[in-house]
Amino acid sequence: MFDRFDDDARALMDDARRAAHKHGHEVVAPEHVLLAMLERPRCAARRLLEDMNVSTLALRAELVEHLRPGTSQANSVPLPFSSRTKQVLEATLEEASLLGHEGIGTGELLLAIARIDGPAREALRATGIEATMLRARAVERLGGNEIAGTRGSREELDVLRAAIDTLLRHGEQDLAQALVSVLARLRTQV
Repeated sequence: MFDRFDDDARALMDDARRAAHKHGHEVVAPEHVLLAMLERPRCAARRLLEDMNVSTLALRAELVEHLRPGTSQANSVPLPFSSRTKQVLEATLEEASLLGHEGIGTGELLLAIARIDGPAREALRATGIEATMLRARAVERLGGNEIAGTRGSREELDVLRAAIDTLLRHGEQDLAQALVSVLARLRTQV
């Protein structure tokens, strides 16, 4: 699976293992992956969060609140992934596909974390981030200017982005999610 990960995403997963060791945990959880993202100022996921005006300090505090100190002393043994982390890793493949990306970066990991139930998702929600909002911004940022394919004009893309923002402001997450999915599929078909 990691063969599709870019260098930054691979390094992030190594950092997540170190975060799990640091907290004395026996498995790598999505919370460790999200903590590792916050420690990498240049990764796409952190930039995406900052672009959405998320306080990385507040998010870190939320995550640490969910992480109880562990008792594991195994600092040199590679830690396994928790079942939720495995779900996140599987979801990254789907996220990359929806975005039309061959590789997997930290942005796709963040999108997957926002989808999977658990403390990492709850920490994102506590700082105002919902999966649908995050996906809409990711399509805009990670997908570049080709959200609806290379045939879409700048004006058409701006109209679609405004429609997604309007839906989100009015609490229509399901409709916004559907529009984001359609845009992602259009991008891969053009």
